[in-house]
Amino acid sequence: MAKTKVGIRKFRSTLKDHIASGNPVTVTSHGEAVGVFIPTEGETDAVVAALKKASAELARLRAARPVDTDAFLAVLKATQMLGKATNSAGRRTAP
Repeated sequence: MAKTKVGIRKFRSTLKDHIASGNPVTVTSHGEAVGVFIPTEGETDAVVAALKKASAELARLRAARPVDTDAFLAVLKATQMLGKATNSAGRRTAP
């Protein structure tokens, strides 16, 4: 995961610098990660081919084991609520 975090507006205005740096950047909106920019060097055709292959494999895996999005969102919401239940020392409290 990219260590550098940049808001969307700043990312857009400094895109050229991020491309030149060659380092991954986590793009955020209101403090939440919304994407990761990974600059490529040179062989873009090979990178695109690898991404297409990875995308096809992901689609195959998702088709083989479908995700119940309602159940996933319920677990995610419960997990987020647990994360918010903390005491004054910052430790999670029992639900």
